[in-house]
Amino acid sequence: MLGLKATLITGAAGLMAALVLGFLWKSEQAKSARLEGELSQALANTEVLKTAVEDQKAAFEKMAALVNGNSERVQELMQERDHANGETARARAEIDSLRAAEANRALQAPFGRGNFARERFTHSLQRIAGTAGGAGEDSHDPNITASSHSD
Repeated sequence: MLGLKATLITGAAGLMAALVLGFLWKSEQAKSARLEGELSQALANTEVLKTAVEDQKAAFEKMAALVNGNSERVQELMQERDHANGETARARAEIDSLRAAEANRALQAPFGRGNFARERFTHSLQRIAGTAGGAGEDSHDPNITASSHSD
């Protein structure tokens, strides 16, 4: 009887061990299936992120090219601005020198400007009337030239 009891106890222990191992096997299968699902989702997410990174790299490269192009254009515009500022400064200096020269001429011949204007007006009237009286030929006004007499 002792042998039978030992066999029954061994059989019951084996059955319990088989049930425990079966339960562990099923739980590991469920856990493995869940982890495989998570892994496939993670791989899909990785592919989406890789695509997003590639798109962002392309956008970054495009923006970098635009920035470089814009910086070159800004440099060109700054050079044009500097050139225009230089031209403006030269023109202002020329205007200032002409103003100073005009002031000197006005002091040297205070009535010359009015006389020159009268001569130009008279000459214009003569040209309109068609009579080239030659009044401007001995004119001291530099604005009345010989070519304007022959018109």
